[in-house]
Amino acid sequence: TAIVGQLGPLLALLLVFFFFAVTDALQPGGGRFLSLRNLQTMLISSAPVVVAALGMTVIIIAGGIDLSAGTAVALCATVMAWTLQHGAPIELALLCSVLTGCAVGFVNGALVSALRVAPFIVTLGTMTAFLGTAKLVADETTVRPPLDTVPDWMNGLAMPSPEPAWLLVAPGTLLAVWLWQLL
Repeated sequence: TAIVGQLGPLLALLLVFFFFAVTDALQPGGGRFLSLRNLQTMLISSAPVVVAALGMTVIIIAGGIDLSAGTAVALCATVMAWTLQHGAPIELALLCSVLTGCAVGFVNGALVSALRVAPFIVTLGTMTAFLGTAKLVADETTVRPPLDTVPDWMNGLAMPSPEPAWLLVAPGTLLAVWLWQLL
């Protein structure tokens, strides 16, 4: 039963996939949903949610809650894209993104500790602040770094059909599963 508990979210995702496959098969002219490509796409789309959920699990176990996680990720991604857009190497962009994430966590932790306010209230406020900061960094537009500044390995993390094909799922999905097993 311990393995079923660990595999619960994956089993639920597969159940949803097969529900859609059956529903599609019952439609006139349907039956095209059930494919390896669709399963790969569903898994890679779920990988970022899995990684965020792992962090939230740790926070919830510690008795807290963080409503700003989504906007914190958006801010980190925006900082990374902005850094690449301005000609910095990928290593610096990654470092800036990670440091932004550390700063976001520090701000949340410091506010909760210093103000002695419930994490729910603090992160409700910082959620808006982080989103506003991301919009300021992005100058209220989409930040698109030049394609040649994004390394192939980073693009490969989220490609539904992985290279090499024997992996069956994208490296980003495998990374999410590996992190899940660490928890």
